[in-house]
Amino acid sequence: MKHLRQRLIGILLVSSLFWLVLLLNITAPNPTGRRYSSEMPLTTG
Repeated sequence: MKHLRQRLIGILLVSSLFWLVLLLNITAPNPTGRRYSSEMPLTTG
C-alpha cells in the first residue's frame, strides 16, 4: 500500500509539472507584451 501511494504521488507531481509547462505557454519573447499577436509589431528606431 505504501509503494502504491508513493507511486501515485510521483505520477501526480510529474503530471502537474507537465500541465504547468503547457499552461505557461512558453514561447519566444514577445515585444508587444501580449500573449497572442496577429500583427507584426512596429519597429522604429
